[in-house]
Amino acid sequence: MACISLTCGLMLGLSLFVRASLGFDCTFEHGMCGWKQSWDDAGYWMRRSGRSPSYYTGPLSDRTPGSSTNYYCYSNGGSHSSSNAVLLSPIVKATDVRQFIWRFSFWYNMYGSDIGRLNVYKTPVNGRLSEGRVIFSRHGQQTSSSEWLEGEIYITDVASSFRIAFEAIRQYLYDDLGHIAIDDVTISDLPT
Repeated sequence: MACISLTCGLMLGLSLFVRASLGFDCTFEHGMCGWKQSWDDAGYWMRRSGRSPSYYTGPLSDRTPGSSTNYYCYSNGGSHSSSNAVLLSPIVKATDVRQFIWRFSFWYNMYGSDIGRLNVYKTPVNGRLSEGRVIFSRHGQQTSSSEWLEGEIYITDVASSFRIAFEAIRQYLYDDLGHIAIDDVTISDLPT
């Protein structure tokens, strides 16, 4: 299918505007980019540079080492009183995305003997995780300390505004060998 240059330019411009306004393209190098901790849990996600705080779990560095900042976001899956930690995206407005299929991608590190589960949800804007839908899930150790894997999700059902939520779940409440890390979170649109 041929593309009329004005149409392509408008689509590209809209694409760049929507992505920039959503705050999805996040390397965590300069902050959390609008991602925030959920109030539904007692766990936490933290921005970190360098090696994971515990040996034998988590990444050695972010996905693209060599920069001066080298940040990623990690969770130990919750505190001793909670088994999960939830990180919420900025709101994705349906009016911004109704004509597109969205490719949501991120890189993850799940290294450690007691890794629990990483779930990614598409949730209602003001809803709880239980009201959302799991769109990606991994359980147990998936990587080495220096390896990152890409998670890729295509979102087509965009009838109303929503959020993306990362949920890290501890396998054992009192063990510290289950860090889960994410980096280079992006969203791009594919014209329908």
